[in-house]
Amino acid sequence: MNEQASNIIGQEHLDSAILALRLGMEGMAGEGLTRFIDALTLRLSEVSPARMQQLNPLLGETLAAQVRGDFPRMADLLQYEIRPLL
Repeated sequence: MNEQASNIIGQEHLDSAILALRLGMEGMAGEGLTRFIDALTLRLSEVSPARMQQLNPLLGETLAAQVRGDFPRMADLLQYEIRPLL
């Protein structure tokens, strides 16, 4: 799988998770997030330190929203804060 295909696949999973979160489909959202994280993990070596400094607090905030069960906030963070950085 080449780098471009990996990027597209990661974005598809992220978009799927966002949609599922907005529709209240927690199981499907979790599945999409897991696949997105797997794709992102494969590309971490390509992420600049400056970009990681931007992503880290957002990922922490996303996790906190998940723990609270605040799925609309998770979707917002993923769509409007994290996705543009990828």
